[in-house]
Amino acid sequence: MGCGSESSPEEAPAGERFGADYEFVLSASPAAPSKPPALSGDTLTATVAYRGGEETHDFALRHDVRGDTARLWLRHDAAGEDDSTRVLDEVRFAAPPEALDAATVVLLNPQGGEPFVLRWPGE
Repeated sequence: MGCGSESSPEEAPAGERFGADYEFVLSASPAAPSKPPALSGDTLTATVAYRGGEETHDFALRHDVRGDTARLWLRHDAAGEDDSTRVLDEVRFAAPPEALDAATVVLLNPQGGEPFVLRWPGE
Protein backbone atom coordinates (compact mmCIF):
# COMPACT_ATOMS: atom_id res chain seq x y z
CA MET A 1 0.00 0.00 0.00
CA GLY A 2 1.30 3.44 -0.80
CA CYS A 3 0.69 6.91 -2.12
CA GLY A 4 1.60 8.59 -5.34
CA SER A 5 0.28 10.48 -8.29
CA GLU A 6 0.88 8.15 -11.24
CA SER A 7 -1.69 9.80 -13.50
CA SER A 8 -4.54 12.20 -13.23
CA PRO A 9 -7.98 10.62 -12.85
CA GLU A 10 -9.28 12.38 -15.94
CA GLU A 11 -6.54 10.93 -18.17
CA ALA A 12 -6.59 7.25 -17.16
CA PRO A 13 -9.40 4.93 -18.29
CA ALA A 14 -11.50 3.88 -15.28
CA GLY A 15 -10.26 0.26 -15.25
CA GLU A 16 -6.63 1.33 -15.32
CA ARG A 17 -7.15 4.07 -12.75
CA PHE A 18 -8.89 1.87 -10.18
CA GLY A 19 -7.30 -1.50 -11.00
CA ALA A 20 -9.28 -4.66 -10.21
CA ASP A 21 -12.97 -4.31 -9.32
CA TYR A 22 -13.91 -3.15 -5.84
CA GLU A 23 -16.56 -1.00 -4.23
CA PHE A 24 -16.87 1.16 -1.13
CA VAL A 25 -19.17 -0.33 1.50
CA LEU A 26 -21.12 2.15 3.58
CA SER A 27 -22.65 -0.42 5.93
CA ALA A 28 -21.72 -4.06 6.62
CA SER A 29 -25.40 -4.97 7.04
CA PRO A 30 -28.77 -3.24 6.58
CA ALA A 31 -29.05 -2.81 10.37
CA ALA A 32 -25.58 -1.29 10.78
CA PRO A 33 -25.11 2.48 10.75
CA SER A 34 -23.76 4.06 7.58
CA LYS A 35 -20.00 4.63 7.68
CA PRO A 36 -18.81 6.34 4.47
CA PRO A 37 -15.12 6.84 3.68
CA ALA A 38 -13.67 9.52 5.97
CA LEU A 39 -10.61 11.70 6.34
CA SER A 40 -9.64 12.14 9.99
CA GLY A 41 -6.55 14.25 10.45
CA ASP A 42 -4.21 12.93 7.77
CA THR A 43 -5.73 9.42 7.63
CA LEU A 44 -8.20 8.17 5.02
CA THR A 45 -10.31 5.25 6.25
CA ALA A 46 -12.74 3.28 4.08
CA THR A 47 -14.39 -0.13 3.97
CA VAL A 48 -14.03 -1.88 0.62
CA ALA A 49 -15.52 -5.04 -0.86
CA TYR A 50 -13.88 -7.11 -3.57
CA ARG A 51 -13.80 -10.65 -4.94
CA GLY A 52 -10.98 -12.68 -3.49
CA GLY A 53 -10.08 -15.34 -1.03
CA GLU A 54 -6.65 -16.94 -1.16
CA GLU A 55 -4.25 -14.23 -2.30
CA THR A 56 -3.26 -10.95 -0.67
CA HIS A 57 -4.91 -7.97 -2.29
CA ASP A 58 -3.15 -4.62 -2.15
CA PHE A 59 -4.69 -1.17 -2.33
CA ALA A 60 -2.70 1.98 -3.06
CA LEU A 61 -3.83 5.56 -2.53
CA ARG A 62 -3.36 7.78 -5.58
CA HIS A 63 -4.01 11.50 -5.87
CA ASP A 64 -4.26 14.47 -8.19
CA VAL A 65 -4.38 18.09 -7.01
CA ARG A 66 -5.76 20.78 -9.30
CA GLY A 67 -6.41 24.25 -8.02
CA ASP A 68 -8.04 24.04 -4.60
CA THR A 69 -9.32 20.46 -5.04
CA ALA A 70 -7.53 17.20 -4.27
CA ARG A 71 -8.92 14.07 -5.88
CA LEU A 72 -8.02 10.79 -4.19
CA TRP A 73 -8.70 7.28 -5.47
CA LEU A 74 -7.72 3.75 -4.57
CA ARG A 75 -6.02 1.37 -6.96
CA HIS A 76 -6.69 -2.32 -6.29
CA ASP A 77 -4.13 -5.00 -7.17
CA ALA A 78 -5.83 -8.42 -7.02
CA ALA A 79 -2.58 -10.29 -7.76
CA GLY A 80 -4.35 -12.05 -10.66
CA GLU A 81 -6.96 -13.62 -8.38
CA ASP A 82 -10.58 -13.70 -9.56
CA ASP A 83 -12.27 -15.74 -6.82
CA SER A 84 -16.03 -15.42 -6.32
CA THR A 85 -15.85 -14.95 -2.53
CA ARG A 86 -16.80 -11.43 -1.42
CA VAL A 87 -14.25 -9.98 0.99
CA LEU A 88 -14.83 -6.92 3.20
CA ASP A 89 -11.75 -5.06 4.35
CA GLU A 90 -11.05 -1.77 6.09
CA VAL A 91 -8.20 0.18 4.52
CA ARG A 92 -6.29 3.10 6.02
CA PHE A 93 -3.87 5.41 4.31
CA ALA A 94 -1.90 8.50 5.23
CA ALA A 95 -3.07 11.18 2.81
CA PRO A 96 -0.25 12.94 0.95
CA PRO A 97 0.63 16.42 2.30
CA GLU A 98 -0.17 18.16 -1.01
CA ALA A 99 -3.69 16.69 -0.90
CA LEU A 100 -4.14 17.83 2.69
CA ASP A 101 -3.18 21.38 1.66
CA ALA A 102 -6.20 21.56 -0.69
CA ALA A 103 -9.40 23.27 0.50
CA THR A 104 -11.58 20.49 -0.94
CA VAL A 105 -10.69 16.79 -0.80
CA VAL A 106 -12.81 14.17 -2.59
CA LEU A 107 -12.53 10.40 -2.98
CA LEU A 108 -13.44 9.13 -6.45
CA ASN A 109 -15.92 6.28 -6.60
CA PRO A 110 -14.81 3.31 -8.76
CA GLN A 111 -18.44 2.81 -9.82
CA GLY A 112 -18.60 6.39 -11.13
CA GLY A 113 -21.14 8.93 -10.02
CA GLU A 114 -20.59 11.52 -7.36
CA PRO A 115 -17.33 11.35 -5.40
CA PHE A 116 -17.28 11.16 -1.62
CA VAL A 117 -16.57 14.65 -0.25
CA LEU A 118 -14.04 14.18 2.53
CA ARG A 119 -13.37 17.86 3.24
CA TRP A 120 -14.75 21.13 1.89
CA PRO A 121 -13.78 24.80 2.35
CA GLY A 122 -14.40 26.18 5.80
CA GLU A 123 -14.26 22.83 7.54
